[in-house]
Amino acid sequence: CGGEVELEPLVTYQTLQNITMSGLQGLAQENIWFDKSRYDEAERCFYEGANGIPQTSQSQNASKSEDQSELVSRLKSLELDNKNLHRVVDDLRATLSKLESRMATLEKTQAPATKGVTVIKAAPVQKPKVEEHNG
Repeated sequence: CGGEVELEPLVTYQTLQNITMSGLQGLAQENIWFDKSRYDEAERCFYEGANGIPQTSQSQNASKSEDQSELVSRLKSLELDNKNLHRVVDDLRATLSKLESRMATLEKTQAPATKGVTVIKAAPVQKPKVEEHNG
């Protein structure tokens, strides 16, 4: 009792290296890496189901793509309408600007003509007296 007993290691470095290399080779030959996206999708569906998130079916996905295409066409239509409305507003602004400038020139040309003319005030209109009969 008291003496040291030297134990032979159960696994040598060479054995570990062989196991590790053969394990890596085995992993390289597995096709799980090629199907990773499928496994990720299955895992996502599992966790969504566990968390109570409803799973979408292919028919729901198809209807979503139809809805998206409908939204895209609606968006394009609205963008075209918006562009047309901007054009109309720009035309209206230009017309208003022209009208304002015409008004300004007309007011300038009529101002000297009215200076020479004396303005006659109209006499106030008298209301005829109406007799009231009580009776």
